Amino acid sequence: MKNYLIKLLTTVLCIGAAQICHAEKKFQKVAEINGVESVYMGKAIIQMAFRTSPQVNIANIMQLPADIAERINSIEVLKCGSVSKMKSAKRTAGEIIQSMNLEVLLEGIKNDSEMTIIYGQPINHEGSEHIKNLIIEVIKNNKYSLIYIDGIISFNKLNVNLNL
Repeated sequence: MKNYLIKLLTTVLCIGAAQICHAEKKFQKVAEINGVESVYMGKAIIQMAFRTSPQVNIANIMQLPADIAERINSIEVLKCGSVSKMKSAKRTAGEIIQSMNLEVLLEGIKNDSEMTIIYGQPINHEGSEHIKNLIIEVIKNNKYSLIYIDGIISFNKLNVNLNL
């Protein structure tokens, strides 16, 4: 009986750990598309990066100040320069974004080939400017980029280069 309980507990813990690890990479399906480059940064590397620099540049799209590092769990950056794969990457990312029930916080469209959309989940406390699950999606010069920040960020501290 004791061995059975230990095996059962071990199995449950392993399954739980696998689900937690898998949940960290929200846009893994997009990263697996041929032609998509991806970078995943976990909490430890984010904190190290912010210790060495007062501000971190992410994919030449945004700057994050060091004082928000504690509230960020992970960052995913995905880029696709292949026009033929871009539609698949954007469609897959769109399905993931839709499943997250995020709001469109800002949308900038210059023409059919240039757009920026910022998604997030505002934290609705009176006077709060904080956002959870921030996503910045950019299409420019036939290239698709997506940045996902899992954590809580102050919208006032974001420095996003829309460059439209």
